[in-house]
Amino acid sequence: MRCIAVMAILAVLASAALADDTLWTRTFKGESAAMDRGKSVATIGNEIFVTGMEQGLTANVLLIRYKANGDTAWARAYDLDTMEVASDVAVGSDTSPVVCAQVQGATPKLLLVKYNKNGDTAWTRHRVGMNPISVAVDDQNAVYVWGGMYGTAQDESLGLFKYASDGTPVWEKTLAWGNMNRCAGLAATASGVVALANCNDSVGGHHWMIKFNSSGDTVWRQALDTLGGDAQSVVCDPSGTIYVGASRGSQVGVARCSTSGRAEWIRNVDVQPGPEAQNLIAFDSDDRVVVAGTVQGQRLAVVKLTETGDIYSTNYGPESLAIMVFGVAADAGGHPVVTGVTQTPPPACITIKFSGTVGVEEGLARPNAARPAGARIARAGTPVTVSVRSTGAYTVALFDARGTLVQQVHDGFLGAGDHRFTVSAPAAGSYYLRVTGAGSVAETKLVQVK
Repeated sequence: MRCIAVMAILAVLASAALADDTLWTRTFKGESAAMDRGKSVATIGNEIFVTGMEQGLTANVLLIRYKANGDTAWARAYDLDTMEVASDVAVGSDTSPVVCAQVQGATPKLLLVKYNKNGDTAWTRHRVGMNPISVAVDDQNAVYVWGGMYGTAQDESLGLFKYASDGTPVWEKTLAWGNMNRCAGLAATASGVVALANCNDSVGGHHWMIKFNSSGDTVWRQALDTLGGDAQSVVCDPSGTIYVGASRGSQVGVARCSTSGRAEWIRNVDVQPGPEAQNLIAFDSDDRVVVAGTVQGQRLAVVKLTETGDIYSTNYGPESLAIMVFGVAADAGGHPVVTGVTQTPPPACITIKFSGTVGVEEGLARPNAARPAGARIARAGTPVTVSVRSTGAYTVALFDARGTLVQQVHDGFLGAGDHRFTVSAPAAGSYYLRVTGAGSVAETKLVQVK
């Protein structure tokens, strides 16, 4: 039998619960700007793209590319008219970011800008009558824009536009369900996109989640009213599982849904998003959901949830830094990246990168990177090593992919250091070794094969 080192299995100190867990912080302020802000953030590999607004006498679209270490690769301000307000940014495998923005006026207008990796404008597209909310890029680098449509009718309808990677318009779809249809998040999948909308009809308000195929046809539409609050953002994992984030006052509600849109679980996370936040949640490289907001007034906090909805880690920003959070993403290293606006004058666009773990020994920060790929456990039993940094009471348990307890491995006192246990799996499949203690939880995925 092979011993599997289960690295980064919970090493949390209660006294370090509000430690500063940032890797770096960057602020941006244009020379003539009265107020800059970050609105959305996207990553490709370890490269970070932040879009927002550079506002002085006029408002311009702002896009910044940061390197993994926080150095600015380039920053661009796009000035088309008196008032352009960026909504969202997405980036595909071609590493070329796409920004959607609204050109404000008597009738809103879509501004869609694609940049190359050096920050030069590759192409721009305009569409009168659309207020863009979200943009997504699929695995073919096609671009989808989701937003509200304005016409002669008082009620607002919903618009989904698709463009080829070179900017060629492919199709436009317009939809409406009842009155006061309002768009929210958009996420690309392997077979199309998933969109969110908040709509009112004669019965009341509804959260709708809609799956479109790559031709713009509606595959399914599911209500997610049990989530409550104001549904704002949606992300999909590589398998197509869907996660939805909703603003619920001082909380963010998170729902995990199947590939057909059926809710599997709902959790409330005690962080408060900014009043204009649309990108409340993200998905990291270790199959965890990332949620960002503020706690204890205006202190920044980033929470990671496991596949079963348990808290994996909580990161905090500097205690002296007060910001409003508008967007969150995660890089290839599993590090959360947050953008927003500072609350101390003069307001500035701020971007913060976090470790993604709390209280874990240096070098043990990412369990998937630390353990052998395809780690296996056997029916007869496999030794695993659990490393904890602080002495205290811990539980160690093995769960299957449905969250059912398979084996209670340990429940009691553990001293600081390494501890060896034996785990057994009854059948082939994926299992999770979960360690809980000091008010937090961490888990590592293991696989049993025949």
